[in-house]
Amino acid sequence: MDYLNYEIELYIKNTQKSKIQYESGNKYLINGVTSCYQTIDPYPFYIKSASNVYLTDIDNNKYIDFHGGFGVALFGYDHSIIKESFANIIKTPLIVGFPITDAIDVSKKLSKIYGLPMWRYMNSGTEATLDAIRLARAHYNRKYIIKIEGGYHGHHDGVWVNVAGNNSNLNRTNIESIPFCDGIPNDIFSLTLIIEVNNIEYLKHITTLYKNEIACIIIEPVLLNCGIIKLEQDFLDELHKICNENKICIIADLVKLNTQVLSKHWNCVKPDIIVLGKSIAGGFSIGVLGMSHEYASIVNNKKVQLCGTINGNSYVIKMINNILDFITDDMLLELENKSLNIYNSFNRIIKKYNINAIVEICGNKGSLFFYKAEYKKPKNYNDYYNYKCDIMEALFVKYMLNRGILIQVRDEWSISLQHTDDHINKFISEFELFCKMIQK
Repeated sequence: MDYLNYEIELYIKNTQKSKIQYESGNKYLINGVTSCYQTIDPYPFYIKSASNVYLTDIDNNKYIDFHGGFGVALFGYDHSIIKESFANIIKTPLIVGFPITDAIDVSKKLSKIYGLPMWRYMNSGTEATLDAIRLARAHYNRKYIIKIEGGYHGHHDGVWVNVAGNNSNLNRTNIESIPFCDGIPNDIFSLTLIIEVNNIEYLKHITTLYKNEIACIIIEPVLLNCGIIKLEQDFLDELHKICNENKICIIADLVKLNTQVLSKHWNCVKPDIIVLGKSIAGGFSIGVLGMSHEYASIVNNKKVQLCGTINGNSYVIKMINNILDFITDDMLLELENKSLNIYNSFNRIIKKYNINAIVEICGNKGSLFFYKAEYKKPKNYNDYYNYKCDIMEALFVKYMLNRGILIQVRDEWSISLQHTDDHINKFISEFELFCKMIQK
C-alpha cells in the first residue's frame, strides 16, 4: 500500500474549505501564505481558532499542537499569564522610541539566567543574529564568519547559506559556501565559512587557514532542522579553546529554544554574545542580544549602532518581564520530564516494531530521525542529509496531522506548559499505531 498517497488523499478530503481558501488566496497572497515556512504539500490548512494546546482549522479539524510555532509557544494558547499580562499591558499606551524602566528589570533577570551583563532588544531573531555578527566584525575588524552546515540563524544574507544539504558539497574537507536562494551576491556569501558540527579537524583546518581573519562563529547549542543533533563534548571543548586562542567571538543562537530550558546544556562554552527570540516573550515578536562588557563598549562608543525605531517597545518588554516572573524551575523540570516520557516510550515502541528511527530530546523539544537501511547515527548535517528517509519523514507528519496531532516538518515537536499527560499519551499511542501500520 502507498501509505503516503493515502494520507495525502485523506488530508485533501478533510480540508476542502482550506483548499478553496488556498485557491482563492493565491490571487492576492503569494502561495496563499505569509511565509515560505507555512507552505506544505499539497496546500496549507488555515487556522480559525486556538485554545489551550489546540488549533482548529476552517474545516473544524482540531489538532493537538506539538508544533508550537516552530517551538516558541511555551505557553500554548490562551494561557492565563499571557491573557492577564496582555490585558493589563494594553491599558497603557504603546511606547515606541523611548526607554522604559521595565527594560532594566528584564535585563537584570536575563543577566542572572545567562551570566552576561549587557542587553539590547530588537524585533526578531533574524535582526538579532545580524546585529550580533556586525558587533563581532566591528570588534575584531575581520570580515569572515563561521557557521555550521545545516544551522539556521535567520534569513539575512550572511547566514542564509548552507541551511540545507547540497550534492555539490561532496568534498567534506572543503565545504563550499552555497546561498539558500537567489538574490545573495557572491561577495556576501563567500564571507561565510562552513564547517561540520562535531568535526574537530575541520574546525582546526578552517581557523588555521583563515587565521586572524575570522570575526565569529555562530552556533546553536543543538543542531535543529535535522532532527536534533547534539554537540559532542570534545567538539565543545575544542571550540572553546580555539576561539579563545584565536580571539574569535562565540555567538550562541538560542532563538528557537525556549528560555532557560536549554541554558544549561552547553557545558563549558562561555559565549561572548547570546541571541534570544520570541520564545522568551510568549510568542510575541522580539530579538534579544546579551553580551559581555567588551562588546557593549563598542556600542557605547558608537563604533557600532544597534538601532531600530520599534526596538524594545513597551508591550513586548512588559510581557517578557511578566513571563520571567512567572516561570519557575519546577515548571521547566515538568517539561523535561514529559519529554523524557516521550523519549522512553518512543524508544520502547521503536524496538518493539523494529523501526529504522532514532528519537532525541533536549529540554522541551524532541525529534524523530527516520533513516534508510544503510544506517549511520547522524553526527552532523551531512549524515542526516545522506541517511534520512524522506518518505518516512513526510508520512509521519501527514499521518499525525490526519489524526489530530500537529508536529513540525522534519518530525520535530515541542511541549508547552499546557500539555497534560493525556496529550502526551495520545501522542505516544498514535506513534505506536503508526509503527504497527508500517511494519505490515
